[in-house]
Amino acid sequence: MQLKYFLLTLALCGCASTSNKQVEDLLQQAVELEFHQRKYTQALSVYEELCNKHNHYKSCGQAGYFLSGMPPSKVPSNPQKARQYFEKGCNGNHGFSCSLLGYQYRFVIKNHHKAMNYYKKACHSHQMGYKDWCDSYKKLSDSLNNQ
Repeated sequence: MQLKYFLLTLALCGCASTSNKQVEDLLQQAVELEFHQRKYTQALSVYEELCNKHNHYKSCGQAGYFLSGMPPSKVPSNPQKARQYFEKGCNGNHGFSCSLLGYQYRFVIKNHHKAMNYYKKACHSHQMGYKDWCDSYKKLSDSLNNQ
């Protein structure tokens, strides 16, 4: 079990350990709440703290994901607040945040030019999954150029 939580924390952190013990402890707490205890509202609070107080951009993306209403989250959906977290994460070069911001602009807000820019930024992040974001960028770009 310890290895599982270490790996989940590693995925959120992006490194074996952070230079900030408080951030590392909060990440472990968030992972425990989200993945083991399934206490999504409490996990969201920890991700929000990590994002707002510590500028931990992956946590911004995670908070936005919770608030976007995507499963398995049981947190009430708040698309506007989710978008704010995605924007902060994307501004911190967190590719996942950029990709989800692109998704919101493409399918919810219907601003395809902004969506394309966010997919492009996600693509250039070279983070896990970036090839899918590059495909989304290319498809949307081709679609807009053929109009």
